[in-house]
Amino acid sequence: MLKIVVFDSGYGGEFFADQLAAELPAVQIIRVINWREADKVISNPHSARKIALESLRPYIGRVDLIIFANYLLSLTSLKYFQRKFKNQKFLGLSLKVPDTFIRHDVLILSTKAVSKTINFYNFLFHLKRKTKVLNLDSWPTKIDDGELTATEIRYTLELFLAKTSGFNPREIILHHNLTTSKPN
Repeated sequence: MLKIVVFDSGYGGEFFADQLAAELPAVQIIRVINWREADKVISNPHSARKIALESLRPYIGRVDLIIFANYLLSLTSLKYFQRKFKNQKFLGLSLKVPDTFIRHDVLILSTKAVSKTINFYNFLFHLKRKTKVLNLDSWPTKIDDGELTATEIRYTLELFLAKTSGFNPREIILHHNLTTSKPN
């Protein structure tokens, strides 16, 4: 039986592992979710890499695949892990340009740590649309704690959009799971 490790620091990783398990029932999914250090994993590439290394050390070389279900690690540390541990397969999430030819304004929800990476800048360049980035560093923790309400989401988005004249997004990209939706 193939063994796949999913590494993350919160519910996103749990959800990702659930989806893998549902789609690949013949594969053993091992969850390595570092809840205790979640803030460090999402806020700083260096601490995220260190925490991932400590958390994954028992699995490196003993499983078939390790997946980073965390964009910051995927963007900043995937190649490092692939070079350092050549006999272990690693996979990460990538930022993909939405499949659409319609040119319209796009709002991107991100964290500061991810939005400062070169890969994120490349993503924006290839998007070739008028974009604004709303950094929401407090949201991942609130989501994991079950404290983020629909009212807070709506208020935050309305406040941001009220401050940006001439910007009318028809699409929102959430970097955590790359879902896209059209605002009501």
